[in-house]
Amino acid sequence: GGAAASRPEDKPMGWGKVVLYAVGGISGVIFLYHFYQANYNLHRTEILLLERYRKLPFYWPPGPSQAHKNAAIDEQGLPPELVSAFSEWFLVTDLQEAGGVVRDDIIELFKELGLNEDHPAAKEFIQRGDGTLDEHRRMTGAGLQESITLMAKVSRPQGQETGTELGEEAVSLLRKKLRRSSASVLDGASALRAMQAPPVPAVSPAVAEPQAEEVQDEEADDGPGDEDEHRRFESARLKRIEEELMARLQRLGALSPGEE
Repeated sequence: GGAAASRPEDKPMGWGKVVLYAVGGISGVIFLYHFYQANYNLHRTEILLLERYRKLPFYWPPGPSQAHKNAAIDEQGLPPELVSAFSEWFLVTDLQEAGGVVRDDIIELFKELGLNEDHPAAKEFIQRGDGTLDEHRRMTGAGLQESITLMAKVSRPQGQETGTELGEEAVSLLRKKLRRSSASVLDGASALRAMQAPPVPAVSPAVAEPQAEEVQDEEADDGPGDEDEHRRFESARLKRIEEELMARLQRLGALSPGEE
């Protein structure tokens, strides 16, 4: 009885041991599962576990890149159709003009849209240009986002913090200007391709007629069965010569006296 009384009593298991046993048991199950998936290969098991740990949400997902932030457009409360039409006009004009879109182009466009060019925001927009004179500042390049911001400020009704005076008429005007600018760019590209095309050698009728006579002599020497085939070849050759002369006429505007 004295030996039993001297033995220390068993203490109850605390929460620390419970958590430790639970984590150890779950970790063991996870290891055995991946060990089985790796066909009992320790190296492949290590790779599978590493891939699994990398998928755990230890870090916040990466946000938008700086390039994405720079390309994002803040509509400033303007209608999406208006912002889209203005952006398309801006990009086409920027490609068409040698110096890109300048501040004077933006102010002139706003005048066509019926906006007040003497608005304080418009004056501040011009003052941010480079140079000491307004003429020089107007020829400074303009950005798309700052132009949209200026449009929102100038078109905002007085006494209101949101809204715009521009509507469907402004969108229609921008679409018309865009079509004209696009047609001008396409015409310029077509002219450039025509200038870069290799010259087509011209064949005068004086040279073509003896060749036709030689072909006729050869047809006379050949048998009657080859006459139709020679006629088809001659027709195709004359058609090709005619197309070359027409192409030269369209490119130069006129033919030489010998070609006529």
